[in-house]
Amino acid sequence: MSLLLGDRPKSEKAARRAEAVLAVIDPRIDARRREVLAARRARRHRRLVVLAVLITVIAGGLGLSRSAALDIDSIKVTPGVHTSERELRDAVGARIGDHLMDVDVEVIDARVRSLPWVKDATVERFWKGSVAVTITERVPIATLHAGTAGWFLVDADYRVLALQASAPADLPIVETTRPPVVGAAVAAVDADAIKVAKALTPGLRSRVEAVTVTPADLIELRLRPAGVARLGSAEHLDQKVTSLQTVFAQVDLQNLCVVDVRVADAPVLTRGTTCA
Repeated sequence: MSLLLGDRPKSEKAARRAEAVLAVIDPRIDARRREVLAARRARRHRRLVVLAVLITVIAGGLGLSRSAALDIDSIKVTPGVHTSERELRDAVGARIGDHLMDVDVEVIDARVRSLPWVKDATVERFWKGSVAVTITERVPIATLHAGTAGWFLVDADYRVLALQASAPADLPIVETTRPPVVGAAVAAVDADAIKVAKALTPGLRSRVEAVTVTPADLIELRLRPAGVARLGSAEHLDQKVTSLQTVFAQVDLQNLCVVDVRVADAPVLTRGTTCA
């Protein structure tokens, strides 16, 4: 026990002597240690400053985004011939005084494009405080006549644009058995009938009163002054149109009842004073 107690002072003295020797022998170690500690404190300080700046910027940005500085001051819409300013403003949905950050350009674009006459739209948000909408309207290429349901204008994408009380004089007519829906696409067979109407040459068009879709979904041409041309479907349309042109140019059409070109290279002509 006495030996152990006697050893402790020697150990402590040895440690102090070692520290004293190190300090005396190499003071650069202590200087380097102080430099490392100072650099570490400087880096920590810089990180804290950067973090504080970021917090301030984010908080300021959030505050600014909800402030009156980013309110909507104006909403400019450019109406078309068939699309009113009121329809466009309703599609935008935003109001003066709403926050610009709440304006979803993609959602507004989709609502505007869903309007029947709108083919293309540009929706812009300006951080000076405004929203602007411009549109390009669709162009009708045919009229679908659905009996008592009325006359429907259809564009090149086979989209129904509007319902009218009478047929436009400058568009081909397609008679259909099913009333279409404004803003939606027409049925596939009605789209095929419109393709037929578009494919008719000026000479044939003058002979055709209307393109019709039968209850069995077959395509026919109601001819002037009488008769019917049966196409069946829109397949091989070019050949069928060429076959019709040949028949009209080379065959006596007196008492014409039916011209059947469902097989384009073998047309069949039926005559009679009354057509079955």
